[in-house]
Amino acid sequence: MCGELRAIGCLSSEQLSSIQSFLLSEATSSQSNADEASEGEEDGDSLMADAERQAGVFEWSDFGAEDTVKNDLRTPLERKNSAEYRKTAKWLQNALIGIAGNADIIVLALVQRVAVLERVAADDGRYKLIAEFSASDGFSNNSVYIRCMCVLPMGCGSRKTETSAYDWVAIAVGLSSGHVRFFTEHGVLLRSEHVSYKPIDAIRLGRSIKPGNQELAILSAGKITVVEGLSLFVALKAAKSQVARGEPDLDRIAASVPINFENLKLDVGQEASDFAVVGPLKPAWFDLYANASLSHAGFKATCERTALPVYSTYLFAGRAPFVSFGWNQEGGSSPSLITDTIYSFGSQIGSSVVSSLPSWGIRSYLGIGVSRKDRTPTAPIPANKSSINLATRSVLLDGGREGERIFPSSREFNLFAVTDSIARVVLIEAASRQITRMWKGYRDARCAWIEASSSIESEVKLSKGKTQATALFLVIFAPRRGLLEVWSMQNGRRVSAVNVDRRGRLVGVPRLDEQLLGCSATAFSAPSSAFFLTPSGLIFEVSARFRMALWDESMATLHDHNILREMRQLGVKPSEEELAAWIKLMYSLKTTTAFNEAVDILLKERQVQIGQLAHMTNVIREFFDSHSKMKGSTPGRALMARLATLSQLFDAYAHLQALNTEPRNRTRDEGADDQEQQLSSRFKLSEAALKLCVKRIADCSVQCGGDVEEPLSVFDFLGHFMISSGLSTSADSSEEWREIRIRDYSPRLGGFIFCAVLTGQCSIEHFSGHTLSLLPISETDLLELFCAYWLNPPEGTPVFYLPRVLSVCEKMASSATDLSQWLELARQRITDSSRIAEALSLCLIMRAVAVNLTGSLVSEDQGEDDKSREDKDGWDKVELGSELWDLHLRHLQCMALMSTLPNCPSMRTSDLLSAGCAYYREQVGKWAAMQGEAPGEVYAALLGKQCASVEQSGWYGTIGELSSLLPLSLKAELVMCDCAWECMSAWFKEREKNFTLYEHAIEYVSILEELPRLQHGMCLLLWESFLHEPLMDAYNLLNKTGHFPRERHLRREIGLSDSQLITFVSGCRRILTTLCNAVRHLDHYVDRRSAYEDFICVLSQMSSQRQSAAREPLSELASRQKAVNYHLVLHHVHLTSVIELQLSVCDEDENLKPCTLFDEVGVRALFAPFHTHPLIPIADVPDTVKRRRQLFLEKCVTMLEDARSCYRERWTTIVELASDWHLDVDALRIKEIVKLYLEQRIGDAERLIPVVEGRGELADSLFKLCVANFRSYIAATPQVLTNAERLSLVTNRLSTCLSSVATDVVVSCTPSREVVTSLLKHVGTLLATSSASNVRSQQIALVGDMEQLLCKAT
Repeated sequence: MCGELRAIGCLSSEQLSSIQSFLLSEATSSQSNADEASEGEEDGDSLMADAERQAGVFEWSDFGAEDTVKNDLRTPLERKNSAEYRKTAKWLQNALIGIAGNADIIVLALVQRVAVLERVAADDGRYKLIAEFSASDGFSNNSVYIRCMCVLPMGCGSRKTETSAYDWVAIAVGLSSGHVRFFTEHGVLLRSEHVSYKPIDAIRLGRSIKPGNQELAILSAGKITVVEGLSLFVALKAAKSQVARGEPDLDRIAASVPINFENLKLDVGQEASDFAVVGPLKPAWFDLYANASLSHAGFKATCERTALPVYSTYLFAGRAPFVSFGWNQEGGSSPSLITDTIYSFGSQIGSSVVSSLPSWGIRSYLGIGVSRKDRTPTAPIPANKSSINLATRSVLLDGGREGERIFPSSREFNLFAVTDSIARVVLIEAASRQITRMWKGYRDARCAWIEASSSIESEVKLSKGKTQATALFLVIFAPRRGLLEVWSMQNGRRVSAVNVDRRGRLVGVPRLDEQLLGCSATAFSAPSSAFFLTPSGLIFEVSARFRMALWDESMATLHDHNILREMRQLGVKPSEEELAAWIKLMYSLKTTTAFNEAVDILLKERQVQIGQLAHMTNVIREFFDSHSKMKGSTPGRALMARLATLSQLFDAYAHLQALNTEPRNRTRDEGADDQEQQLSSRFKLSEAALKLCVKRIADCSVQCGGDVEEPLSVFDFLGHFMISSGLSTSADSSEEWREIRIRDYSPRLGGFIFCAVLTGQCSIEHFSGHTLSLLPISETDLLELFCAYWLNPPEGTPVFYLPRVLSVCEKMASSATDLSQWLELARQRITDSSRIAEALSLCLIMRAVAVNLTGSLVSEDQGEDDKSREDKDGWDKVELGSELWDLHLRHLQCMALMSTLPNCPSMRTSDLLSAGCAYYREQVGKWAAMQGEAPGEVYAALLGKQCASVEQSGWYGTIGELSSLLPLSLKAELVMCDCAWECMSAWFKEREKNFTLYEHAIEYVSILEELPRLQHGMCLLLWESFLHEPLMDAYNLLNKTGHFPRERHLRREIGLSDSQLITFVSGCRRILTTLCNAVRHLDHYVDRRSAYEDFICVLSQMSSQRQSAAREPLSELASRQKAVNYHLVLHHVHLTSVIELQLSVCDEDENLKPCTLFDEVGVRALFAPFHTHPLIPIADVPDTVKRRRQLFLEKCVTMLEDARSCYRERWTTIVELASDWHLDVDALRIKEIVKLYLEQRIGDAERLIPVVEGRGELADSLFKLCVANFRSYIAATPQVLTNAERLSLVTNRLSTCLSSVATDVVVSCTPSREVVTSLLKHVGTLLATSSASNVRSQQIALVGDMEQLLCKAT
């Protein structure tokens, strides 16, 4: 038997007889059908002898139905023409066939009847007939017949089974009456839906964007009905359960569990004979633009969508058009939307009215109908639901042709095979909506899809493991020729052809997860498969091997692929025998690509000696060189060049490795004197300047401690060069490999190359003459490696002797083709380096190289000629190139000095060029924020003043030295601006952690008091950039809570802790108050542009890397800020004062919100830009607001505590608020005097009494306090009262006062005699000077009685 057809089962003769008798009892005109089926067989037999053998089929097999009949001596033609054979074939040719799973369930349907076969066991080829039933039972019209069928395995849902992915199988049957009936595999009717008033043409299950991601689509004339897969799954499961419990009424079952469906109307005139569900599709923007360009508007069309929707797409085959694609947007508009709305609304009104009427069952009792209470609930009828127009996205026109059947592949490939009326099979790709291939001469063809999988090793890395690859094949059955073909979709070739029985049937089965209804079966997923059924009852599985998809590759490639797989097994530490076996395998390679891959395998890191690697490379090179055919091709020449380069790199590595093992001698330069005068002349600097440079280098140098890095291995060495096989395939000749490009300028590679010559392990002449000749790299790459190593030294780098380094650099520069470009590259690397000590030393060296080799500086030996020339023109000759190096040298010295500061930020010359002239000022500001020193001390250091608290700090002297080097750039007042900004910026990034920097920023701003315009601009910038947002968050949080917020809310909303909130608000008030004071003195300040040192301005002008528009200095940005609205800022000062008082004084008041102390206009003006000019009523507010303000301040006064350090500051804030708001200040003073007397602070209270203008109000308040204190004193000292009674000093007035209970003042502690005496004295004076009245007279008399009692009874 053929390898592509594998017998998996057979039906017994009794089963065949039973199926034939059951299915064919309803069939008619069997003789005419048999004659029609046998028509043309004789011609076909003669043509099929060897017609397809020359068509490029790799495997060919002859297979006939006669092979299945044993002990039959008749010829094949006699057997095929016999009546027995015709009768046996009729049931199979005319039936509808559906298969579930791996041919576990086979469903046969013919006319009105259905037969179901089930496999006995998974590995058994026997089947049993489990059901025979009629699908038209219950219809009054006997002419109803089966038009289509769909087998739906029902998923297990949440239950896990061990043997199968589905519990049972549902069979959907489409009838000519427009009904779709659902049966179990045992023939039990579960549900019947009236889908259309016309016959059902096709039923398909596919992907969807509906719930459950599945839909069952039903095609009838002019429309398709889409059933939501999830609702259908639930409904069928519920119906099966209720039928099993004995529920006979299917209408009641359907009404209890309805299904969701939607009708889609096709275009008018479209005749679809078959369709397929393509699935969800989100189109590309190109499709939208293409549609717009083809619209009536043309190129003027506009695209207004902000996001593309997801469409449900369908493929239709038929007549006019031949193939069309329909797109439906879920929830899209319907042309009958108004009708549906009216119908739905009317149904609701009618049902509500009818349900409100009583029903007594009279119609049922009288027999004239069925009463409403006895009616059975019914489900909606899909055929009556209105339809939505299905948009046609594109069509494939083919006049006169009609598409008959569509055979879809799995959704991974999204291909569709369409058979038509003129014996063609058309392959359509849904993604591009185009025909990709066409087969002709296949009349009445049937198609199926099969898939083959294989585990493929990753070619890039074996560590990635294996990946599953899937190959797709199309199976075409030509019944008129008895030919079964398998075509590969990977390369388009026919890979197999088999002669089969003409009367057989080819049935395709999709992937199991695409066939299941209700859930995906990832654990039991099976690929697409196809089965071939013969009239004699044999069932074959059509299979294709995965290797068939690779048959288009050459045999040499496959051979080399297997050899390379064995070569990859070379271990990490191979032995000599393993290396010899590997070379032997290499000898059997046949292609240049394989040799390249062999080299890649060889270059993977292993424990192999360099000599072995070089030997193996030479072996490969010699063997490949002996094959003239491969060597003469372009890839062959590139491979030869690659092997030659590897050999050269191996030699260079071995040489450098030997040099690095020599003893070091770096104390002297070769043939040079080390005296200071000679050194200064070599470096072209004065002795003092050279000593200063060396001192700067030593001060800021960072010693490279730690263990010495491991030496560079040969594989790491090769990894820095671009010698991969990917580059070798593009080289035309070995010319391109003379210079190797470097992949990564690594400091390790630079150290491996230069360390030996820099430390004296080899001479400079040997290095330049021999070592560099072994390295096929350009002079530019060599300089890049030197700069990378020098500017980024690895751990354990030794200290080098600078004159020797100068000699090495001069030797490299002398061999440079273009010295100016060579020096410019070095200068760029110095500019980009953040290692200041290394950059300064390299700049010193390169400056000397530039001067020594170009001779740009005037030598000292010129003598009198130079002096006479200077006297003649009065100008010195200056070379621009050397001046640029001098500028870099001077800036690097300044950076070296600054880098000695503790916690100094990273610096580089390129940052100076991009930041502009104020770069050093910004760096000092960043350092101040990182170091966190006191602002006053930083200001004193910049001014050069002595500060006793920081005499031991090293940074103080460094700042002073920097200020003397850069007197214009580091002007103290201007530096304060950058310090304030950087401190505030650091606080804003981490508010709780860096809160101290917030306080420092405010102090830095306060130092600018003598420069109001600068102070004004800085306050405004800090407010807009950092303070505006968090203060607004605090304001909103207080308005929300009304009391001190909880700490978790503070951290979430503002990023501060509860202990930091009050300080934050106080700082905002200080900034705003400073802004108010500064804006009033702007006219007294003359704006001047900042000046900078000459060498700073010149560098930014001469450098080629300077920015076109440098960043504006912060001081200049602050100076040009427009004046703010004074009253608006004052309004915010009041807000911060209120918040500060609420949080620090009356924080327990849960009902106070800051917004209640302002009117509507004031609330709207809060947090508005300070340059706007809203009309803010500072004091002119409604009386209710004014009363709330007064009560708030009075409460604050009563709750102030003298123990607090900020008592006087809080009281000043209260008085300023009362003054600005035009409130009663005397009332606040009276509250404070009473509070002081209660606290027995007599002196403070007496000092405040003359300040109060309202003497009468103060007298009334103190009189009540006096009475309360007198009572408390008498109660505490009863002997005083006893003496007074004995002396008859207790008058009736006094007695009444002492005996009364009610009092407005509560004394917390017993007052002393001095407190009571002071109160009586001042109250008597106040009462006497206030307006006269009867009450005043009685109060004066009572005060006199109390004074007399205290004076005589104590």
